Amino acid sequence: MMATTNTNTEFMDWMLQRFNYWKMLRITAWILRFRENCLDQRHKGPLTTEEINDAETLWIILMQ
Repeated sequence: MMATTNTNTEFMDWMLQRFNYWKMLRITAWILRFRENCLDQRHKGPLTTEEINDAETLWIILMQ
């Protein structure tokens, strides 16, 4: 279990070093939208505020 925590921390550190905060949120939101679209819930167009908020919530949960 400890290895998973280290891996998650390393991944989060890598993302924060590579991308600025807003770009990281948008990338995460697009990934979450892709996951939902795979479940037959089709969303089109630009990202919504709700999708970006969901991405931010996910990152907050991961960081805690």
